Amino acid sequence: MVDVHLHWFPGRETSGPETLVNSGVINRVWMLSGNAIVTGQATDEDVLNLHRKCPDFFVPFAWLDFERSPQAIDDFHAQGFVGLKAEFPALPYDDLSYFPLYERAERLGMPIVFHIGGACQFSYDFLPIGKSHPRRVCAKNMLAMTVDLVAKTFRKLKIIGAHLGGWPQTYAEGLSLVRWNPNCYLDNSACHPDMLRDALKVLSPTRFLNGSDGSFPQAVERAAFFQGYFKYVIGDVKAGELVMGGNAERILEEARASATGARS
Repeated sequence: MVDVHLHWFPGRETSGPETLVNSGVINRVWMLSGNAIVTGQATDEDVLNLHRKCPDFFVPFAWLDFERSPQAIDDFHAQGFVGLKAEFPALPYDDLSYFPLYERAERLGMPIVFHIGGACQFSYDFLPIGKSHPRRVCAKNMLAMTVDLVAKTFRKLKIIGAHLGGWPQTYAEGLSLVRWNPNCYLDNSACHPDMLRDALKVLSPTRFLNGSDGSFPQAVERAAFFQGYFKYVIGDVKAGELVMGGNAERILEEARASATGARS
């Protein structure tokens, strides 16, 4: 059982990370840094320190700052980060100025979790950066269609589109992104369970991942819920094993293998 989409709000959680580690339900978590762009969210260093305390449980993903150079990704990799979290770019994800960052991530075998679905639902209290840099929270910069060219250009880069492609508003775009790009996947974080059920009618279970995007207790509850959901509602336990953990483990293994091949 792997949760590939979880954030940490130090000091604001109702319980500590041990809630996850000792849950008996979740076996591994991709902890995604927000680098404090989102109010109260963990920084890169917070996430890395959590990984150092429980290296087999927390998989660290650094914040992909589109304003920095590709050297920053080299530095993240050297520090022990496994992947990257992309969100709130000043330009659409497929702007060519960002391509050197993607190239470096592909070369190092670092998957990228892209927030998809815009930022229309967030207030400036939650995203204060929007007050001084409104383009950083522009919804159209983070639509599924803006990831398509990235996927087609960097075919060895593992791409995870969050929220099944953006909740109901852009749901179909997310499915199309995955359908035509074999290096793309979708996580079901913050989505209604029936969205995943319907998506599995048109795409293979190998293309979906489990995520929560909630509090620590919610992550545990959601993982336990989906175990039963796959058995009693979807009616496919083997598909559940892939979505709830198998695919995530495979993606990291393939990314590491790709990086090894690129260096040889």
